[in-house]
Amino acid sequence: MNMDQRRGRFIGRLIAEGIVAIVGMGLLQAMPVDAYEPVAPWQLAQGTLYSSSAGRFAVAFPSMPEVTAEDDDIEGDPVTIHSFEAFTTTSQYMVAYADLPASFLSQEVGVVLDELRDYSLDDIGIEALMASEVDVRLSNNPGRRYRYSDDDGTIDIRLYLVDERAYLLVAVDHNETRVDRFVSSFALR
Repeated sequence: MNMDQRRGRFIGRLIAEGIVAIVGMGLLQAMPVDAYEPVAPWQLAQGTLYSSSAGRFAVAFPSMPEVTAEDDDIEGDPVTIHSFEAFTTTSQYMVAYADLPASFLSQEVGVVLDELRDYSLDDIGIEALMASEVDVRLSNNPGRRYRYSDDDGTIDIRLYLVDERAYLLVAVDHNETRVDRFVSSFALR
C-alpha cells in the first residue's frame, strides 16, 4: 500500500461512519447550503455535555456517546483514531480525533487541510459536500465546514487542525436545531 492509499484509508476511516448515515438518510441530493448561526449557551442544557481530557475537547451530545479507539498508520507512522459517537435510526453525532505524524504536518496548513479534505471526501465520491466548503476557525485554529440542509434533514461536517491534532465533527439529523446545538457546542479544552 503506498503513502497516498494509507492516508486515504486513515482519513476515510475518520468519517466513514458519518457518511454511511448521510447516505442512508438520503441527504446527499443537491441540498442547498444554509447559513450557520451559533446556538446560545442556554440551549446546551438540552444535550449531554461530554468532556474528554485526553481529547482536549467538550461537546453537547444529544445522548452519551460510545467511545472507541482504533490503531492505524500514516506514512508508516502509527496513529490512533479516537471516536465518540451518539446515534439513533435517524441521527448521528460524532467527534473523532487523531494526532498526525510530523512528516504529514510539515506541509503548509492549507495543503494539510486540502489533503485531509481530499482524502476524506473525494474517496467516497461526494462532490456536493466539497462544493459547500467554507473556511472556518476554532479558537484561532484553521478548519473547514461542509453543510447541507433540505426537507429531509441537515448534515454538518467540520474538520479542524489544532497543532498536531485533526478533529472531525459530523452531525446528521432531521432536526436542524439539534445539529446547530451540537456543532456550536464543540470547544477545545
